[in-house]
Amino acid sequence: GVRTNQLVGYGLVVGLNGTGDSLRNCPFTRQSLEGMTERLGVNIRGTNANSKNIAAIMVTAELPPFATPGSRIDVSVSSMCDAKSLLGGTLLVTSLQGADGQVYAV
Repeated sequence: GVRTNQLVGYGLVVGLNGTGDSLRNCPFTRQSLEGMTERLGVNIRGTNANSKNIAAIMVTAELPPFATPGSRIDVSVSSMCDAKSLLGGTLLVTSLQGADGQVYAV
């Protein structure tokens, strides 16, 4: 039974140069931005932020068999909404979970 395990996570890419999601068309991007900033002590709910410098993304990876803590793995980052490009953006810390719901990578 030695095999790879698929991991998946949800996150945000920030610092895009106007190529990110339209917050009006992508409500989950706006909700994620609001939640993240609130955890950092900044409340932006009710403001009309309409930045196209952020994008909601899915991160997927294959965890190889016998991976140890600290091992590096390759990931794929894919836009979930209407971002034109993720080039030059910064992926914020994203937890990657296995099918069992446990976090295996960050």
